[in-house]
This record gives sequence, C-alpha cells and structure tokens, in this order.
Amino acid sequence: MGKFGTLIVLLTWTLFLGTSCTSIARLYNVREIELSDLPQALKNSKAGEVIYIKGGDYSDQNIVLSKRADKNVTIRPKIAGTVKVAGASTFTITNSNNLVIEGFLFERTTGATIVMDNSQNIRIENNYFFQCGSSHTNSIIRFKNAASDNRVINNTFDGSRALCIVVATSRDNPRDANNTGNEITYNYFVNTPSVKSAYPKSNGNGMEAIQIGLDFDETIGYKLKTKVFRNLFENIVGDGVEIISNKSSSNEIVQNTFLNNRSGITIRSGDGVKIEGNYLDLTSRGIRLFGADHVVRNNYIRGSNIGISLPSADFRKGGRMEYTGYYQQENIDISENVIIDPKNYAIQMGSGTRKLMPENIKLTSNKIYTLGSATDYDLGGKVDRSRIQYNSNETVISREDALSPDSRGGTVGDKKDNSVLAIKEVIGIEPFASNDPKVGADWRRPEIKNSL
Repeated sequence: MGKFGTLIVLLTWTLFLGTSCTSIARLYNVREIELSDLPQALKNSKAGEVIYIKGGDYSDQNIVLSKRADKNVTIRPKIAGTVKVAGASTFTITNSNNLVIEGFLFERTTGATIVMDNSQNIRIENNYFFQCGSSHTNSIIRFKNAASDNRVINNTFDGSRALCIVVATSRDNPRDANNTGNEITYNYFVNTPSVKSAYPKSNGNGMEAIQIGLDFDETIGYKLKTKVFRNLFENIVGDGVEIISNKSSSNEIVQNTFLNNRSGITIRSGDGVKIEGNYLDLTSRGIRLFGADHVVRNNYIRGSNIGISLPSADFRKGGRMEYTGYYQQENIDISENVIIDPKNYAIQMGSGTRKLMPENIKLTSNKIYTLGSATDYDLGGKVDRSRIQYNSNETVISREDALSPDSRGGTVGDKKDNSVLAIKEVIGIEPFASNDPKVGADWRRPEIKNSL
C-alpha cells in the first residue's frame, strides 16, 4: 500500500474512532432520572425522545404514565438490565400512544407489573421478567379498556408465578371489546412450575403463559384479533392443561414452538381462531378445541398424549353459558397436520360425559405416524360419523427406527429427509431450538430447569 493509501486508512480510522468516542460520550453524558421522576419527565418529553432511568434497585413503585406523542418516546436504562424493579411495583400506561419500555429487569414483582389501559402502539420490548407474580390468577402484563395495536416483543418470562400476558374482557366494561390487534411475538416463556407447587393451597388452576379473553358468554364473541406469533414456550407446567388459553374470537396462534411442556394449547371458548404452523414437541396436552369455525392447519405435533382433541361439550353456538362449561365444536377445519408418535390418540373426538358431540368436522390431508401402540382416530361411541368428513388422510404404523428423533423431533415415516427439513415442509419455517437467542431478551438468558 502506498503512502496515499495509508493516509486514507488512517483518516478513515480516525473518523471512525472519533465518531464512536463521540457517541459513547453522548450516551454517558445524557441525563438519567430516578424512576419516581418518570411520570413528570414523560409529560415534559418531546416526540422521539429517549428517557434514561438511573441504574439501581427500585421497589414498591406505582408509576402512572400518560403521554400522547406523534413519534415513539422510549423509556429505558442506559445499559439493559441495570434497572431492577421489584416488590409491589406497577407501571400503568393510560390514555397513551407511541411509547417504548425496554431493557428493564422485573424481578419477583407482585400484582400486575405492566397494565395497558386505553393505550395504543405501546411496545414492551427486550425486558426480563423473573419469577414475577404472587397469585395464580394475577397477570404480569395486562391489556384492558380499549388497549389496541400494542406489541409485546422479545421479552423473557422466566419462572412465572402468575399469568404472563392477559388480554382482558369484562362483562362490566364493553370497552374491552376494543382490546384489538395486539401482537405477542418473539417472546420466551420458560420454567413455569406447577400451580400446586407455587401455591399449595390453590385449586391448581391458572398461571397460563397467555390468556386471550375471559370466559363470559357476553364476551367470548369479541373479535379481539390478537396475534400470538413466533414465540418459544419451554418447560412449562402451570395448571397442566393450558399454556395458551383462548376465550375470545378471531385470534391467531401461528408459528410458535413448544418444547418439553406438561400442558398445551386450548381454545376454551370463542370462534374463528386460527392455529397454524406451530411446532409442539413433547408437549403433553397437544391442541384442545371447543367452539366453532376454527382452522387447525399445518401443525407438527410429536409425543403428545393426544395430538388434537375435541371433547364433548355443554352448549350450542350462540346459547347461554348457564353454568361453567364448554361450547360445542362446529365447522372445524383440521388439515395438513403431522402427528408423530402420540402416546394415546392422534385425534380424539367426543371424549367425556357431556351431551353434545362435535359436528361438521373436516379432516383433510392429515398424516399420522405411530409405533403401533396408539390409536389414530378415536371418535367415541356417541359421535355421529356422518358429521365427520375425511379426505386424503394417511396413517402409517412405522418401525421404531423410522421415527428416530433428533434435537428437532422425528423424521416423517420412512422418509430419509433430515427431520428439520421434514418439519419445515409442514410448518413452513424451522422451529426454535431450546433457549434460542432469537427469542426473549438479548441481554440475559435463562438457566433451563430440567426438574419441572
């Protein structure tokens, strides 16, 4: 390299280092505030501003935030994780829009940690929630009162002691019908213990990772359009039934990964829900459905007790919920799913003692691979088989070595394809691996518990 070239390189490095040093200096010279001063600082902030919270431990903070802005105002510590919020602390975001809360460590908070009340375009991003909650029926993040078009993205919920995220519906507040268009994506839900181990005196119910609506017949028809997309759920027990509990209509549960869980996905009530492109590996309860007009398509389910379940029900669509019960399954499209090595049944309908059986169920192009010990279809003695439409489904009783598992599951039947490729053929994407860095907070990773 000649002298001229050397001079150019030196000038380039000088400019780069000067710019970098200037940027670092700016970061460390910006003003930091105490958490208690945040509400007033937010009121005085300008659109596009970043408000930095001074590092430290904060406990029992009741922070009420209200701001309408044309451009995002971001609230964060300078360095992610240096602000720890604990105890009876709550961030209530009310009558606000275009706010970002990122980089906080919420540790063993009690009650509702973040409440979004009549707020829009709020982003809760890159935070770590560690062992939060003090009741199996409380929530860590809650949407209510026309909270719409918000995003919960790239957060970690580790060892939760409450419901992690709840989109609320109340029979006493019709504005909850406008809790619409919220998106829960690229989050990591991990290490949730059983309800009974966390709360020995409880009834064992609760502590779902995500609950979309509450079970009132006045509200299950609310079309909330919540999208649960590309999250990772790992080592979750909770109530042993529901990781995601859907109790409203027109929601999407799409392309999520479930690894080693003792629960499953439940459409408890509501209509028109899409469950598509999910990967469930050793997730005991698989997918359980009640209600009408659902689509269950292109899911890959390995090692569940029951892959897809449509139990007997109590009430017809549009009827009153006269007691705690379930709505009949009607007009359900179950298609192009792959169910591998179920322990009991691949697809079961009409189980239990309730009076109403599934009706107008379409089973199309599903592929079931068993080792011969499980039943592919169990329709029970009361199901009217004329109400079940079969088209191009396939069952393969495979040799044991044909289902040899690797870190992502098993190959399909006698295919020689790598199992990851086989999964991608079904759900269209590669599922997340255990503790995948693409999900959750990027500044702290959980320790995976193997004793749940």
